[in-house]
Amino acid sequence: MSQRLPTLPLARKRVSPSRSRKVPAPDAAEALTAEIRKEGVTPRPAGLITPEDRENWKKWASEQAQDAFRRGEACLSAGDAAEALGWLERAYRMAADSPNVALLLAIARQACGYRTEAIALLKNLAATYDSGQI
Repeated sequence: MSQRLPTLPLARKRVSPSRSRKVPAPDAAEALTAEIRKEGVTPRPAGLITPEDRENWKKWASEQAQDAFRRGEACLSAGDAAEALGWLERAYRMAADSPNVALLLAIARQACGYRTEAIALLKNLAATYDSGQI
């Protein structure tokens, strides 16, 4: 008597998610649009950046730069020049026009041995501002 080998179940075909839904596609899209749309507000096109979006981004970026500056300042005060350098480089990338950031970054660069880079920052500050303002 010969034994028959068990058969493995066949792999099922994948059904795309749109085929498995019981709601026709147009009805689902209308339902989603109704959920998204707020009463009295027309949706804006995807990817459109409004002045409000720009203002929110500027505020966020300013907060990030200030936070990086505070952390760098705290690290420099604690004697951790290497960590301060990282935070102050970040703050400088985000707020390159700030003389406070540039001056503290020059101090951190000098403390870490990057004298040439520190001098370049100080020369830029001296060219931009009266030495009495620094």
